[in-house]
Amino acid sequence: MSAPTDRHDGLAPILVSGLRWLYDTEQPRGALLRPGGVALPPVRGRWYIFAPGVRNPGAAIIVQAEIAGPPDLAKELDAAELADLAALVTKLTGIDARVTSVPGARVGRVDLDAAAHPSLVDAVGRYLAGCPTHRQHGCGHTRGAQAPCRWYADGFARLVQPDPVPPRAAVADSDTPAEPSPEAPPKPAAPQPVALRTANDRRRDRGAMRAVELAQRAIVVLSNKPHRRAVTEESLAVLRLRVAHPDLSLRELAALHEPPITKDTYSARLRRALIAAGTRQGRPAQRKSTTAA
Repeated sequence: MSAPTDRHDGLAPILVSGLRWLYDTEQPRGALLRPGGVALPPVRGRWYIFAPGVRNPGAAIIVQAEIAGPPDLAKELDAAELADLAALVTKLTGIDARVTSVPGARVGRVDLDAAAHPSLVDAVGRYLAGCPTHRQHGCGHTRGAQAPCRWYADGFARLVQPDPVPPRAAVADSDTPAEPSPEAPPKPAAPQPVALRTANDRRRDRGAMRAVELAQRAIVVLSNKPHRRAVTEESLAVLRLRVAHPDLSLRELAALHEPPITKDTYSARLRRALIAAGTRQGRPAQRKSTTAA
């Protein structure tokens, strides 16, 4: 097996975060998760998706090469890269990891010989079973105002997402990753007067309506592009989620994404999509005049 290369620079913190989420994070009762797991922000042109593996005896890490990643990186995953990843996972956790995908593709898979946290497996089981009241998938969550059931929305909101670990928390020469430094708990905020809460609610509603309006405008612009790349399709996906679910938070929208992503990743993609469509700070970008002086 080849030694780990610079392809894995900065990868250890992401692996530590994802693996802790798979094995050490207890999910609250009622939490929901899709079987595809959760994706963390990309590292060197590679997405890393952590899946609990409900139908398999162990969890898995799915690797996907970005089409628009760094130009110096291959757009396919070779055998050495996947083998290095499996070795790094075993080094960090002590869990046997093996490559179960065919090299040379854009997507690879590393299976782990340990089941995910039982509460995480239960979250996927609840999602697959569907709404216990209405016995259907997408109940009130993807069907608009006509179906106000909040079972799906509340379940995705309860899911505890993995937190990115600072680079200093990953110890390259140790078999055990260092614990992140504890942070002081935030002080509870003073209760707001009723009038102030009402004003804040109105501002939030106006902001949500404005966000949906901008997303609708961006969808029209990006859909009419003559040559649509993979990045454009990615932008359209996040914009359509924003328009389809105006009452959901960014965290809930991130959980609805396929595959599920973190709130920060969804927010960054939404911002990039609006800029790509020609909006900045909520205003359409002005075209420069080409008329000669």
